[in-house]
Amino acid sequence: MTMSVILSLATCLPLSVALMFCMSDMEAVINSELPSLEVMYQAYINSPSARYFAKVDDKLKFPVRTTVASFGFVAIYSLLYLVSSGAFNTITNSAILFLHITYVVPQGILLMKGRAGALPLRYLKLGCLGYLCNAFVILWIVILGVFVCLPLGLPVEAESMNYTAPVLIGLFGLVILLWYGLGRVAFQGPQIDRDMMQEVNSGLK
Repeated sequence: MTMSVILSLATCLPLSVALMFCMSDMEAVINSELPSLEVMYQAYINSPSARYFAKVDDKLKFPVRTTVASFGFVAIYSLLYLVSSGAFNTITNSAILFLHITYVVPQGILLMKGRAGALPLRYLKLGCLGYLCNAFVILWIVILGVFVCLPLGLPVEAESMNYTAPVLIGLFGLVILLWYGLGRVAFQGPQIDRDMMQEVNSGLK
């Protein structure tokens, strides 16, 4: 199962390095409402194969080359299950758990600051039901996280251990180190146009 950690590092690190090298406009990333998407966009348009895969078939009216490439990548990635089912399960479980954890932060902010102060005016207002939904999401993800990190079977051995929890702890530790080492000095959050938000809010009143 150590192979799962090695495979995760071997796949994530080269991708991150490639994205950083392909990024051409740091200001656009900083000012973007979704920096990760902006980085992916810049990496795509600056890659040598961008024009080739961006080709839309004149007859079928959709990007055939991109679809075939995506299918091929998924098929090759699925072969990992034949090599090590534990590594495959750890990667998929970690991806699902990390995605769900990203939902906890905004839900927690809404509960702590209050929905009225944290959310702009909107057409659909849930009132007290909104707090119930926020609390349920947090509780559900905590329960889901516990079950995802449970071992696959008993007795627990090195070959059958669920490495999702160690990967999660290691990732959080790395993020904390990067934050105190670089993030507090260099990180700038997305630029929010408060005037535009006020105009939108005034139109909804």
